[in-house]
Amino acid sequence: MSKKHLVDAYNLDLIKSYIAMVTLDMDRLDGDDLLLSAQKGEKMLGICISEPIELEGNELVVFYEEKLMVIYPSRDADETKVTLDMKNMHVLMCSAYGIERGVLDEASRVAVDYVNFYSVGGLEK
Repeated sequence: MSKKHLVDAYNLDLIKSYIAMVTLDMDRLDGDDLLLSAQKGEKMLGICISEPIELEGNELVVFYEEKLMVIYPSRDADETKVTLDMKNMHVLMCSAYGIERGVLDEASRVAVDYVNFYSVGGLEK
């Protein structure tokens, strides 16, 4: 599977489900994820951005260990972006007020189906 096909597969799910998601290369991360509110002045270098983004302090962010990896819902760090060498991908979805659990479950199922359709290795839930 090409990187483009993988990104297209989960973006298609995003369009169909309206649930934002990010993908992370799990082999480049240590520890568990932690969803927090950003602190003013924290910085993260996002994919396709030449300078780090400085946060205002009201953003929802995801940390792995002490590293800021995601500005939710749609900006992930350059450090963990999808690559052709990636072996273990983590798809991160978060709910919002008024979104029922079943909607997330269906978006997750569709993401796995799309990625499995377009890939050789496939995904597990």
